[in-house]
Amino acid sequence: MSIIYIISLIILFISFLYIKKSDKELDLVSWLVIDIVLLFSYNTLVCYIYTTLNITINLISLSIVNYILSILFIITIKNSGRQKYIFHKKDLIIIGIIALIALLFAYLNFGFPLNIKYVMTDSAVHYYATNNFFQSESLLIK
Repeated sequence: MSIIYIISLIILFISFLYIKKSDKELDLVSWLVIDIVLLFSYNTLVCYIYTTLNITINLISLSIVNYILSILFIITIKNSGRQKYIFHKKDLIIIGIIALIALLFAYLNFGFPLNIKYVMTDSAVHYYATNNFFQSESLLIK
């Protein structure tokens, strides 16, 4: 089932990118970042709505909404046209530099392989919330 969910996310991600937002060419890297943030926010909203309506949150129920929204996006693309993007080579260089710096800091902080270790009580709360979400297939809002 996880492959169906991953495919639904990819289709949703790409279909949102192709929705026409402007007649001008837009920067691809900026919109990729915006798309990722919107995807996280959208997923959180869907989980909240499912919990409010007492619908179990699992990969199948999330995939269904993703496919429905993707179909709506594709219909919108067919009616209004596709967005055109521009990609600058300097963006690729900057992304590479940022990725190298992030990997360097991760290696310096955690070693290889990544042995993530923090001494905080906040992580226990997040683990409890994640485990409870997995077990009950709903959020901790009730």
